[in-house]
Amino acid sequence: MAGREGRKSSKNRPTTNPAPPCTLKLLMIGNIHTGKSSLVRNYCSKDSETDYNTSEIETHSIGLLDCMDKTLDINGQEVTLEIWDTAGTETYDSITANYYRGADGVCLTYSIIDNKSFDLLNVWMSRVHENTRLHTPVMLLGTKSDLEEGREVEKHRAQSYANEQEDIRYFFEVSIKNKDTIDQAMFEFSKFLIRNHSHEDQTSQVKTNTNQGCCH
Repeated sequence: MAGREGRKSSKNRPTTNPAPPCTLKLLMIGNIHTGKSSLVRNYCSKDSETDYNTSEIETHSIGLLDCMDKTLDINGQEVTLEIWDTAGTETYDSITANYYRGADGVCLTYSIIDNKSFDLLNVWMSRVHENTRLHTPVMLLGTKSDLEEGREVEKHRAQSYANEQEDIRYFFEVSIKNKDTIDQAMFEFSKFLIRNHSHEDQTSQVKTNTNQGCCH
């Protein structure tokens, strides 16, 4: 009968348990006035509108830092993003080490209407390399993409920069005026980080098993 081709009996099909809940620590970095805090609050808000209700956002202030949570469903797995924001304290070098420690991924921002914020991306990448584990994944975000008339950084220029940086895995232009752009960027990056975690866990398990085998 039509439509039956390719179907297999599920009688002996092995069942797979859903992956356990996972928490990822993400850092939001970049020059002041790139709109980092607004971007994070917009993303973590339950509202789809720009004038989000801040009372609905789960925020934790730790010293000079803000941490906001967002829970996603990625292929059936519950993934909680802990998004850390410097909240205007970018010049306080004393917070750097603690802020970067244990990061699973980094969101590096610049404003498309501020050439200086783009020119200083190398400074921020240096901080990432100095304070995180080797090859921590980075996503480059060009903010305020709705302000096309004031654009100073062309998209192809940012794309070229991202291609040149080994640790930048994704590049998106985003705007709080279009929440879908932020949702897409964060979802794609989160999926990558989950796959990265799984690969690291498998590699660690192989190393552990190999070490155990050497002892016999």
